[in-house]
Amino acid sequence: MDAQVNPAQATEITQALQALFVPALSIKLPSLAFAIPDANYMTGAFYQWLAGNLGSQGLSTWSADWECADFARHFADQSQIAHKVAQRASGMFIAPATAVFQFWTTMDTNPNGVTGQHALILIAQRFGNAPDGALTFTAIEPQPDATYRIYSLSPAEFAACTLVT
Repeated sequence: MDAQVNPAQATEITQALQALFVPALSIKLPSLAFAIPDANYMTGAFYQWLAGNLGSQGLSTWSADWECADFARHFADQSQIAHKVAQRASGMFIAPATAVFQFWTTMDTNPNGVTGQHALILIAQRFGNAPDGALTFTAIEPQPDATYRIYSLSPAEFAACTLVT
């Protein structure tokens, strides 16, 4: 997992989320500093690896006992493990966590026609991959058998966020 050496502090991430109208009380970041992951890797090779892993265990499809919250939590947890492994392998400490979050919102652009609360993955990245670039966010569907999609969340969907963790 390629992470940028210039980590983001929780306050910077919080401010960037609030600038997108995410309610302050919804932001529950699990660390004080975050490595910024390579969003292309997270939405490409990492996603494919995770989808294969879930598929081999019969967990690639939504069910009453394995739903969007489980997919999002698993994606976020596995990204943390990949971050720790890569950080140890490199011998360089970047940050205690990676900026990959569970993001709960009310969807109004769900391609499957589902409305209401939905858990996505939100990946922080630096604009233009510049170490000092402004933070931007990529939202993805964490369910492999759902329509794989990178979302362009509307201001209303950011404002409807009930949890970022």
